[in-house]
Amino acid sequence: MAVSIGAGVMILLSSLITKYEGGVFRIMPMSVHLNLDIVLGIFLLASPWLFSFRDKVHWPHLIFGILAIISGFLTVRKSTKQPSAVENI
Repeated sequence: MAVSIGAGVMILLSSLITKYEGGVFRIMPMSVHLNLDIVLGIFLLASPWLFSFRDKVHWPHLIFGILAIISGFLTVRKSTKQPSAVENI
């Protein structure tokens, strides 16, 4: 359970500080966010074996790990939206 909660917290925090339309603090570039998604996906894929809980539950970690990797590779790395004058302030 700790792996799942940790992954969720990391996703939430990285979303809050990413420079994109949904970011609140807009500190981290989108490319770094997407690279973290890929690393998180790899970690989630390996976590059932790294922490020896593969006999209890492993499918959610595998599914969400694969989804994180796919989203990290397939998400557009630069915004196509033109910044408004308010966003530049």
